[in-house]
Amino acid sequence: MKKIIVIICLIAMMGYGWYSYAQTFLEKNEEKSHAEELIAKADGYVEKKLYQRAIYDYTEAIETLNSEDNWKKLINAYQKRYEEDNSILSDYISTLKSAVINFPTNRDFVVKLYDFFIDEKNYESAYKYLNYAEENGLTDDELKNKKLSARYIYYDYNLGCDEYIGLVNNAYTARIGDKWGAYNTAGSTKIDFKYEYLSRGGYNNTRIYTTNKDSRLINEKGVVMGIFPFKVTEAGVYSQGYVAVKQNDKYTFYNSFAEKAFGDYDYAGCFVNNKAAVKSGDKWFLVNEEGETVSDEFTDIKLAPTGSYISGDVIIAKDSNQKYSMYDSDFNKIGNLECEDMDYAADATLIAFKNNGKWGYADKEGNIVIEPEYDNAKSFSNGLGAVCKNGKWGFINDKKEQAIYYTFIEADYFNSDGSCVVRKFNEGTDNDEKDKEKIWSIITLELGV
Repeated sequence: MKKIIVIICLIAMMGYGWYSYAQTFLEKNEEKSHAEELIAKADGYVEKKLYQRAIYDYTEAIETLNSEDNWKKLINAYQKRYEEDNSILSDYISTLKSAVINFPTNRDFVVKLYDFFIDEKNYESAYKYLNYAEENGLTDDELKNKKLSARYIYYDYNLGCDEYIGLVNNAYTARIGDKWGAYNTAGSTKIDFKYEYLSRGGYNNTRIYTTNKDSRLINEKGVVMGIFPFKVTEAGVYSQGYVAVKQNDKYTFYNSFAEKAFGDYDYAGCFVNNKAAVKSGDKWFLVNEEGETVSDEFTDIKLAPTGSYISGDVIIAKDSNQKYSMYDSDFNKIGNLECEDMDYAADATLIAFKNNGKWGYADKEGNIVIEPEYDNAKSFSNGLGAVCKNGKWGFINDKKEQAIYYTFIEADYFNSDGSCVVRKFNEGTDNDEKDKEKIWSIITLELGV
């Protein structure tokens, strides 16, 4: 009896299962038929230019028939309606985003969405969806260029200065006319342009301020640390209690009281690790805080804009064989790379070097990463390296992609805020480049670095 009951239950369960399956099958067929009817109706609406009604029916139908062809029809209806009434843009973009998510290899969807984001200056989203499409297999040279354009698009601000001497401690020191001051990394005035001379900001943003009265060493709190016995018109960066000051074509180190300490050099950098690089005659070497020589002699040592002889634990120096190489902090040679010229190491990711008249890039171990092909180059800083061809400077990323095209006549290094000082021709002046005014500008990446 129990066996019979079990068999009956199994038969009942099977019967219910088949009934449920049949019911689901019929429901799906009904849904499919309804969706096909909606598509047919929407097609007719498009022919009658009733695009809003078409959009409604295509959208409902796609919930069942999620095919690329149906998405194409929906996007076409949106495009037609948008051409009539651009107030639907927000809904159109939202629908395009869904289309790209569902069919990321449809180039038309991707490009339409990109163009709208660029028009709205939503560069982050433009880059994001192009990157998504690329990750899913859609790529070509034009799309790569669009992606780079979105990633490295920048705004440009004319600094209006006549001379620029480099970024130190998030300030660009510069001269306007005969007055010195400084900008912040956004290009706004940080120190008023009212000084006869202003050195770059060193430790605690301590600088030399020269007025018509005297030259003073002043820290960021406004404390006068010392007054020089003469007017300073050129100096290095204050560091570790010393600053190199030029007088009568020679550099001398002065202490924090603006008192002469030691030195009579042809050039001098700043102190790092209690040592500074100096030049005397045709020789470069390091000195300590007593002025004693503490390194071998070289024919050149590349200094950072701060005057530091070392960057990212890498020293760039030229030996008696007139070849540049990389060295560690103890002047032990790194790798086997020897070359005609090198830039300072910047952030020590990719370092610019020159061989056979062309510039390329090596890593901090001395391995060549980008073969020499540029007329000039600067080491990478915050992900980008300035490169020069045919007299114009642009920027590449570490994949050797052209991040910013050859536009500028001079280029500096990118800072961590995504800004860089460049020099270019003023497009508002004469058409002939040789007659055009050259202006300093700050470019800032919209998406940062």
